[in-house]
Amino acid sequence: MGPSGAFSAQRRSLDRACARSGGYPVQAPDSGAPSPLRAVLAVDGSFVPIGEGWNHLLGWQPGDLAGSAFIERVHPDDQEMVIAAIHAVYAAGAAASLSCRYARKDGSYLWLSWLATPRPGGIELELTGSPVA
Repeated sequence: MGPSGAFSAQRRSLDRACARSGGYPVQAPDSGAPSPLRAVLAVDGSFVPIGEGWNHLLGWQPGDLAGSAFIERVHPDDQEMVIAAIHAVYAAGAAASLSCRYARKDGSYLWLSWLATPRPGGIELELTGSPVA
């Protein structure tokens, strides 16, 4: 198989892996980089965390966050701005970036940069977060 054939086979394999993981990029376990934070945010403010980033970066286990509102762990000084930014994403139907401090399980806060992207149907947002450098 030539180079382009090998590339095509790798691409099909990656496409299948992404489809199995809900369309999110799969991170190699030995990469050493922290997993990004991923979540689905509903219009009512509840969210479903996805992946290991919540534990690696913030110390939260999936069960710790079940049934809670995303905004509950945003630093109080940042909540108004985050709520306004999320409302703007819903209203515009377009992705937007924002930064805020988010609570770690130990009570400290970590500055995170988020990308909020509307999902088809307009009733949920996909959130992807990473530490601010």
